[in-house]
Amino acid sequence: MPRHPGTRASQPSTSHGIGQHFTSPRRARTRLKSSTPVIIPGRARKRELLLNRLQTLLSQRGPNPLHHPRTPSPSLAVGTEQDQTVDTFSADFDGADDHANIEVVPDQPPSRPVHRNIQANQYQKWRSTIPTLIEPYLAYLEHTLGKPVPPPAPILSNCQMSCETKKTELVALYYDYFQPICVLSCQCVSLPQLLIHNGLFPTAPSQPRMAVSIELLAFYQALFERSCDAVNALATALNSHYSRQGF
Repeated sequence: MPRHPGTRASQPSTSHGIGQHFTSPRRARTRLKSSTPVIIPGRARKRELLLNRLQTLLSQRGPNPLHHPRTPSPSLAVGTEQDQTVDTFSADFDGADDHANIEVVPDQPPSRPVHRNIQANQYQKWRSTIPTLIEPYLAYLEHTLGKPVPPPAPILSNCQMSCETKKTELVALYYDYFQPICVLSCQCVSLPQLLIHNGLFPTAPSQPRMAVSIELLAFYQALFERSCDAVNALATALNSHYSRQGF
């Protein structure tokens, strides 16, 4: 099949240099697209409303007490055409300053977004909750150091004073499985403290619906520390994780 002239395939080949410069042919525009007028619906009405609003703002504004008309100097009574042009430009610029001084007062003060309020409240809850988890966490590390992790119990409770308990059902995430558990918190042992005592970290400070195994989080931290070395990352992470567990 013969090659079409003006295409890249029809250019002569060369064994040295960059060869002949080739430019793709430009395709002519269709006159139908360039000559068809486009009418935007509602544009005239929108322009009319904006002009009316501008006229209302200008009519409500009083005279500017800081603006004084300029009086020509006696020594410059006869000016050239260039001086007249400069005076005209100065008058226009002063008018622009007058319009720029219009203060637009919003109808309502700007409010803080809802998601920022939620994040701020949750941050304050974590700040007040984490100090209460340090002692149960250290006790859990001392209890499990150098020992295999015992299987989780379906019902978690650690009340020492016969308080009124509150039942909370959530999902516990472990290495290779997840398990629904029931947590009985009370006034003397809060829900996050009870989860930490049983090797689980809550996903929320007050009303968690899930909890992650502390061993799984520790292994993830060790893997994150060695993630720069992709070849031996898993082996080094396992070695660091086992050493921290006392093995």
